[in-house]
Amino acid sequence: MGDAGRLQAIQSDFSRALEDKITGMMATVQAAREINRQLLEAEGEINLLQAEIAGTEDQLAAIDNDSDEYESGLDQVDELQNAIREIQGISVELTDTLGRLVGDLNG
Repeated sequence: MGDAGRLQAIQSDFSRALEDKITGMMATVQAAREINRQLLEAEGEINLLQAEIAGTEDQLAAIDNDSDEYESGLDQVDELQNAIREIQGISVELTDTLGRLVGDLNG
């Protein structure tokens, strides 16, 4: 193989390696976008749950504290708060994953 052939082989190898790197980076970018979408969705869900808690608490203010309806409302608030904590936990995991993906892109 002459010099031109070796140069062509090196260029082909370099092009394949570069294409592989770009493909990997694009997959990482797409994954980061999806995680960002999920984080925004989680934030919206938390906001809705917090609004529902506030509405329920407003309703509870007008109800006799010894009633079954009041206890049911407290249970509902507790369930909503648990749901928020669960979503927040998932958001932390997503944020960690996003940080690793950004690290992969930078390194």
